Amino acid sequence: MPNTYEQPDEVRVWFHPDYSSWGGRWHASVIPGDDSQRPDVPPLVPSVARISTQLRDGSEHDGLPDGCQAAEAPIEAALALLARSYRPTHPDALDVTAGWADESDRLAFLDRVAAIDDALRRALGASWQVSVSREPGVTEVRLEGEYGCEWPLWVHYGLSDDDDWPMLSDGVRQRLRAWAREAEPDRMGDPDPQVTERLLRDLRAELGDRFVVDVRL
Repeated sequence: MPNTYEQPDEVRVWFHPDYSSWGGRWHASVIPGDDSQRPDVPPLVPSVARISTQLRDGSEHDGLPDGCQAAEAPIEAALALLARSYRPTHPDALDVTAGWADESDRLAFLDRVAAIDDALRRALGASWQVSVSREPGVTEVRLEGEYGCEWPLWVHYGLSDDDDWPMLSDGVRQRLRAWAREAEPDRMGDPDPQVTERLLRDLRAELGDRFVVDVRL
């Protein structure tokens, strides 16, 4: 059915590690483009373990748009890399990339994720947004203000603490705390865009290429 919302619906795909063994599961969810219809917690539609078999046909792929089967081959390739070379880190570990035994496999995994993203975008077209997480090929970090939060860095397990980031300089830490105060939702307006851009630039430089930092205002 064609999407009737101003913002297209979104298909989200991400990998969730099995912390007791090698590998894990791929998940997918559909997020309505209309903000008024977005659930507080995105539903899993469905839980995609072995997505190659789950998405082929039948009720197991109810809720996902037709065309998601196009992701089958690159997801199988990504699963093969994960099974061979990735041992999930502790659920509370900051850097999810630490579980890779081989750097070339980590980089190859990022190529497979890009292929998943490309396959879904080609199959679904402009009527759907597509979001494919790059974890655990990188650690995804979100810069975001929240009520009462003095620290603005969020990761896969939620809000982090400043003690979790020993690699950051004192200067960047101070700027992050100042940004968090300016980004609290009950303040009028967002932080200065130039301040945010400089902070993102310096934060990315200090964290290195195993971390990907985005901002949410």
